[in-house]
Amino acid sequence: MVTAIKSSEMLIEGVLDNGLVFIGEYLESILRHTILIADQNGKIYFPESNQHMLDLDSSFVGISAEMVTRESFYCEESHHLYYCVETKHQRAYVIVKDLNTEWVPRILEILRESRLPIKCYFSKINKSKEMFTAELKDYLFGAGQADIRDILYLCDSELDLQRPYFALLLCAEEGCLKTDPEIIHSYVCEHLRQEKCKTISVYHDHQWVFMIPAQIKDDCRINEMENEFDLNALKRAIENKFKISASMGVGQVYALSSLRKSFREARMTMILNHLTGLQSFIQKFSDLGIYRPIFSQEMNHIYKYCSCTLGKLMEHDCKYDGELLPTLRKLLDTCGNNKATADQLFIHVNTLYYRINKIEQILDMDLSKMHARAELYTAIKVWDTLQVLNGKEEMTDTLPAILAMQA
Repeated sequence: MVTAIKSSEMLIEGVLDNGLVFIGEYLESILRHTILIADQNGKIYFPESNQHMLDLDSSFVGISAEMVTRESFYCEESHHLYYCVETKHQRAYVIVKDLNTEWVPRILEILRESRLPIKCYFSKINKSKEMFTAELKDYLFGAGQADIRDILYLCDSELDLQRPYFALLLCAEEGCLKTDPEIIHSYVCEHLRQEKCKTISVYHDHQWVFMIPAQIKDDCRINEMENEFDLNALKRAIENKFKISASMGVGQVYALSSLRKSFREARMTMILNHLTGLQSFIQKFSDLGIYRPIFSQEMNHIYKYCSCTLGKLMEHDCKYDGELLPTLRKLLDTCGNNKATADQLFIHVNTLYYRINKIEQILDMDLSKMHARAELYTAIKVWDTLQVLNGKEEMTDTLPAILAMQA
């Protein structure tokens, strides 16, 4: 029933030439059992199939918790044998299906002899993925100056570098994430792949970033992606599958060379909505209302806007170690409710009245007027968004230069 296996050298050469399908088909031919080969997230790499014709869950296999510290595990209930192949940074699994118990020892011998070509395949994937992930994180979240095209060449996906892209930023609400983020990452990538979207993606600091190719209409206009795929359906699928509350921020469509701009728009959208107390939302940058033209400007112009509106107040707080800007922020967040503001700031209401009077003097504005409150509220939310986006330490270091922008 089980024939002799070829040498590891021959199998490695076959995998290098033909991919994982070579070792997968070979093992099925000598074991005469159906097998699956998956990564540690349960994403199935063999057999390759027409996945868009299947249910999304068919692209994954459950990996038993028993496998975390064991080389192999035989499930009495399903009659499946799980064999673990350790690589440098993760694990891969060969699952032999519908196997009788008496054949387990012999099958394990064969699997051990074939582990090197499987390890070789996943090690190559991991090395490329590590380089790509590091470069992409630095490009998006850091100050990386590499050309995005050079970064994308590190990715194994067949991407159309001539198409424009937009950024989709996915964030799980704080405290609700119990699943390994890489499993969620893999699941969303597969969902998008079944929607025929070959994505560029990375996970960083509780955020998943997916750079998605935009649809081009016959008249060469860029689609606003409503017809690309159903964002609501994707959100529901993620929340139902992993029992989390998720939010999405979506940037606008740009040429590949401006990929970072769409990502920054998606981040601003996410930050701004969280600052205004929203949760479990889908928000496009193009639907941000008054904030869209503000955040569409160059960063120096946004700094100048904040400085011209709030600069005198920030300057006063810096000079006297004051609390006027935080007081104004809380007052506007409570819609001008003096008692609620005083209670949340843990100060006497008379102290609040004194601060309000001081704020009005410094800014030369009447806070009882709606247009003044609207202007200040908008500027504060923009400023707070920039602090989260760029980091409070960096904003503190650059504050003198920002204050110098006052008209």
